[in-house]
Amino acid sequence: HGYRMQLHIVDDNDVNGDETMKLLEPDVKGIIFLCGFSDSFVHGLNRSPVPKTFFNAPVEATEYLAYGNVVSLEGRFAIRTLVQRAIEKGSRTFAFIGHAPGSFNIQTRLDGMLMALKENNIEPDPTMLYTDYIKECYYNYSVVEKLVLNMPYIPDAFVCANDDVAKYVATALSKINLVLPIKTTIIGFDNTLEDSFFKQDIMTVDIR
Repeated sequence: HGYRMQLHIVDDNDVNGDETMKLLEPDVKGIIFLCGFSDSFVHGLNRSPVPKTFFNAPVEATEYLAYGNVVSLEGRFAIRTLVQRAIEKGSRTFAFIGHAPGSFNIQTRLDGMLMALKENNIEPDPTMLYTDYIKECYYNYSVVEKLVLNMPYIPDAFVCANDDVAKYVATALSKINLVLPIKTTIIGFDNTLEDSFFKQDIMTVDIR
């Protein structure tokens, strides 16, 4: 249709969107935000009158709704289904890893897990819900490995924010015992698993 797309990686120092605003040529017809940004950055870009669409947003994001549309992925019922499957196979203890308050998409995945647990009269362990914000490196491998190695116990199942976190969990578990990734149910999201090793050990949700 005659459009082109420019991908822009936002610098952490561009707090108010000043640098990004300089890149908006007169022919720009819209802005798509591919992840969560600070209120000050979103507010700064609202100086541009072009339509804005947010793919994902923080849970408490009334500012986002004032500036444009928020598009989210269905995760609540998809994760509920996989957690129910894990329960039917015998899982009774669960851990969740992912910054839920900062992402509406991830929060729905946590909600799906909690929904399935409630429906099966399983009380979630608050100490096994790892949802804090980690500024330096989000939930990269070193962060996830540290979480797993320092857990009070290894749960029957892990529900992860995405497939990357799920892979990190599987790798960390294998450092404890090679059979743990096989014995433990690991649930991811996105269906981005390429390595056959991980495909055997991780359940995921396909995103079309």
